Amino acid sequence: MISFRIPSFSDERNNLLRFLLLNPFQLMRFAVKSTTLLLPYLIGEKVRSKRTKNRIKHFQPSENMYERIFLDRFPAVTGIKTKDIDDFDDMKLACRTISSRSQIDWSCLHEDIEDTFSLNRFGWLFTAIHTRPSSMLARRSLKWIINWIDTMGKSFEHPAWESYSVSERLANWPFILRAIERFQLLDEYTEKKIAGAMGTHLDYLLENLELKGKFTNNHILNNARGLYIGGLATAHTGAVEKAKTIFVEWTAKLFHKDGMLKAGSSHYQFLLCQRFEQVYLLSNFSGDAFFAEFMMKWTNIIRTARDLFHTNIGQGAWTMPLLGDISPDYSPQWFSPLSTEGWEAIKKCYAWGESFPSSNQSSYKGLRKMSDGHYRYDRDDATVFWHVPVEPVPAGSHSHFDAGSFILFLNGQEIFADSGRFSYDVAGSAGVYAKAHSCLLVDGLGPFCEDHLLNLIDTYPYQSSHAVVSADKDDGPILSLDVDGYRRLASPVRWNREFSFKQRKMIIRDDIQSTGEHSLETRFIIAEGLSAVITDEGVCIESKGGQLLMKVLNAHDEAVPSFSMEKAEISKEYGRSDEALAFVVKNVTRGNHKNVFELRW
Repeated sequence: MISFRIPSFSDERNNLLRFLLLNPFQLMRFAVKSTTLLLPYLIGEKVRSKRTKNRIKHFQPSENMYERIFLDRFPAVTGIKTKDIDDFDDMKLACRTISSRSQIDWSCLHEDIEDTFSLNRFGWLFTAIHTRPSSMLARRSLKWIINWIDTMGKSFEHPAWESYSVSERLANWPFILRAIERFQLLDEYTEKKIAGAMGTHLDYLLENLELKGKFTNNHILNNARGLYIGGLATAHTGAVEKAKTIFVEWTAKLFHKDGMLKAGSSHYQFLLCQRFEQVYLLSNFSGDAFFAEFMMKWTNIIRTARDLFHTNIGQGAWTMPLLGDISPDYSPQWFSPLSTEGWEAIKKCYAWGESFPSSNQSSYKGLRKMSDGHYRYDRDDATVFWHVPVEPVPAGSHSHFDAGSFILFLNGQEIFADSGRFSYDVAGSAGVYAKAHSCLLVDGLGPFCEDHLLNLIDTYPYQSSHAVVSADKDDGPILSLDVDGYRRLASPVRWNREFSFKQRKMIIRDDIQSTGEHSLETRFIIAEGLSAVITDEGVCIESKGGQLLMKVLNAHDEAVPSFSMEKAEISKEYGRSDEALAFVVKNVTRGNHKNVFELRW
């Protein structure tokens, strides 16, 4: 688990009290905002929760009888080699791994709810039946689906019936059945049983779509995916049409025009891209020309945005920078174009691998900017990624408080990293906050207020950041970030961070404009598995990509920095962490101040 301290929201609320006492006008503003925004939100959430519980409690499937599964609407599995033995032993869930050889307890409530969700979503079986198929696994797979229907098919109040999980089963079961069909055809009884269960799923999902007003996120698109795939499989025309309506309405709301997801997460960009590819390819196969054209347009630009994060790490290996949250659905490596047990391998099972051009993994040079504050710079043997959020992370977002932070690769080796997020519960969420990123803390606080409740009611009038790209005298890029979130302090601060580049060198300049005395803490999160030694001038980091020396230059003698190394942990997959280090530079400064960090390799 991440060793960084979870931010104490009492710190932020104590700061708010000082801010309001020193600013009577802001006190009046806060009183109005609390009344007009917070109370309606809390009341609305309570009403919405009660209505949802009542809907689920009184849910009754429609009387429409679904007796057939139209697998001919799905492409046949062709590019797959079957195995003589069943070597599928372990089921990898979100956090834990359980044996597939023992009786599965579908109703088990695991310690991390994401494990409960993962087990009941069948993503693990969607992968296994395509990447390690055998006649024995096909028989086991069919028994698992039937057993799930028998034990969980009417347990509507169990977490397995939350709408996202319902969507996942609707999307996964038809493809699993299509893969099983290579080994055995469904008998009439089995087909009728599964078709009826999928009909119930569709009726349930249509009544419980994840529409939450301005808090609606990517889940609604996954609902649409489930309705479309499940609707095609059962000839549920209403579900298919509703799915198409949702895609048309919500895609442009949740993605920028250049295809970047409005979520601040590189991993979720890959996940949503996979969903769009799947629905596009299926709509094209089924001859739904108008919808296929819409999906092809969006899938292509979402893929282009996704390709910003493709990173070659030498010797035929691949990775992505993990900015923002990591989805528990599939690991980052599941999306690798080189993986034999991931989405690219599964596409080839259906001869879909040639439907899209190859991903752009190696042709980037210079600085590239995309929406949602994403930047990438490639020069010589270095690659740098930034995410510059323009405002505090909204509640329910997959973004992190990473204003000013960066990820650096040298010769394919990650040197500075994002700490990731261990889990979605409170204890595992330390990686979301500023302290888990390579950025600046002032008086112990991050650049933005990290209390979602305070941000919900727009407590502070000054919380924004923006980036400006300019050029130096050699026409090299300069990325300047103006972060305006520290005016909430009793003694206001403005922070500007500038990144510039020379051959085999990156310079970071922090310009702090303030009055009064402030404690500055500049953090650098070193990637897992690297050794680092503090020197008189900074830190020396050793990696397979070479040696990096960071020199801390300071223009003010009275604010000579101190150096220290802290233990940290980095999560590269949901529910898993590795030991790492954080290099910390501290100053106590009075008035304006500059810190300069020179990185050489």
